[in-house]
Amino acid sequence: MEEVKNLLTETRGLVCIECGRCTAICPVSRADNTYSPRSVLMRLVHNDVEGIKGRKDIWFCLTCGHCSLICPMDLDYLGFTMRTRSVATRLGEEAHCSHGGALHSLMRIMTRSDIGPDKFDWAKGLKLNKRSEIGYFTGCQPFFDNIFYDLKVDVSKIARKSIEILNRSGIEPALIPDERCCGHDLIWMGDIDGFKRLAEHNLRTIERLGLKKVVFSCPEGFRSFKLDYPQFFGPLPFEVYHIFEVIRNNKFTTPERTITYQDPCRLSRHLDLDQLPRDVINNSNLKLVEMRHNRKMAICCGVASWISCTIYAKKIQLRRLKEAKETGAQILATSCPKCLIHLRCAQQDLAEGERIEIKDLLSLLG
Repeated sequence: MEEVKNLLTETRGLVCIECGRCTAICPVSRADNTYSPRSVLMRLVHNDVEGIKGRKDIWFCLTCGHCSLICPMDLDYLGFTMRTRSVATRLGEEAHCSHGGALHSLMRIMTRSDIGPDKFDWAKGLKLNKRSEIGYFTGCQPFFDNIFYDLKVDVSKIARKSIEILNRSGIEPALIPDERCCGHDLIWMGDIDGFKRLAEHNLRTIERLGLKKVVFSCPEGFRSFKLDYPQFFGPLPFEVYHIFEVIRNNKFTTPERTITYQDPCRLSRHLDLDQLPRDVINNSNLKLVEMRHNRKMAICCGVASWISCTIYAKKIQLRRLKEAKETGAQILATSCPKCLIHLRCAQQDLAEGERIEIKDLLSLLG
């Protein structure tokens, strides 16, 4: 199949020397000794599309990016995974979706041009300006509260806190009416067409509003706009910023607490921005105690794109929670809604004395 040959060539899959370093560092391989990133790759090299058909392990990769850090041949395993799953989807292969596929169904509903739910109830009382050239992209955050109500994650509070902090910085942003999901999860499960429909809609909507800058608090939305949108549609007609870039020099008067920090894969390994949250923490009264694995070596939260939530994911999560608890910190801070959800979910299996309070970093900034 020409497409398989092209993806192997363009992601440098054909130069793999089978050293096994990717398997040694892969968090999934450590939890499940039957899985190997290298084996998935070599099946395509030797068997073309037959290496995809009926093989569930093409969905196991967390796209955390650990393997790309240490590959001596500079193989783009993230790109390989994305494109392999796209081929698999067109062949009729399907990932095992968590939560009955409800979140993926929601994303696909949002690809319809006549669907535009009002999701800004959380923004009442905030200082907003419809004429601002700076926008805040909310994404799917408000929907998570209803789906994960039992975890009491209150993800809408992250969006609200983002606006409050921007307000204190003298910024009154515009919200983006009729914005949709950024498409992150669809592209990583192989639904390129669905991703492109969402992206095209968001680009048209933002451009129509005349926004010059768009701020994100969700690492996945930020990564999608920063890397994936330009890949498919060329340079964006506006600038994109993670909120930490905007507030990194602000001073925050916060209660003195000891925290440890969960680095999101998208900010650290995908975008090389692991210093940003630490700059924010250093400008507050929060004291950071690092886990053994931190920054680009941080352990992933165990699930990506709402697929492959398995017993092996739980092993990864419990390992991470153990590391956090061993720091002696009062709080495990995150800056990714999904890290918050997955780690809080996993912690339900722990005894009360083994748990640690898990909160979004923005919520700790007063």
